[in-house]
Amino acid sequence: MSGIRTMYVDLKRVHQTGRGSLLICLMMAANDICVANQCLTRFEESYRDNRLGMHILKGAKMYFLRLEWGHLHEAMKLIQQVRDTRELFEFLTMQCSSKAQEAFGRLTMCLKGGSEYRRFTRAVIIVRQTTVFHYDQKLTAKALSVRASHPKFGRSKIILGTEGDLWRYHVADDIVDKKEPGTRLNL
Repeated sequence: MSGIRTMYVDLKRVHQTGRGSLLICLMMAANDICVANQCLTRFEESYRDNRLGMHILKGAKMYFLRLEWGHLHEAMKLIQQVRDTRELFEFLTMQCSSKAQEAFGRLTMCLKGGSEYRRFTRAVIIVRQTTVFHYDQKLTAKALSVRASHPKFGRSKIILGTEGDLWRYHVADDIVDKKEPGTRLNL
């Protein structure tokens, strides 16, 4: 069963740690990732049974995923600082729940030198650097060239609705989603 528990924070004490801004930024990143994920879920639920709006669902899901990856990329810099700060790392390993410790451990595996760093770089960092708010034209041109030269996948669509939220440029989704027809973007 879901529930909440309220904890009050003494900001003066947090400030006196000398690491207050790091802790607050880490909380901001957690909030941002959580909100993006909640928005994805709610958006998906609101369009699931809406035949008129179903055509934008795939692109919207991709958008929320890219948004989460952008936040995650920035948060990883904070995770590294926590790992590299003795007092914070000791607090984490001695005071936090086992669930929090396990989550932190999984995140640190994605840092440079970690067992998942290469996979994380391919899956998150490259996408973040090229398609999350950056709209990399070189990568887009390459993907467009591959798809345009393939006879079966050389077409896409644009849907114009009576309202702005019903418009969707599927051509952009198709290009960003795949590098070659029938395959996922291999980063």
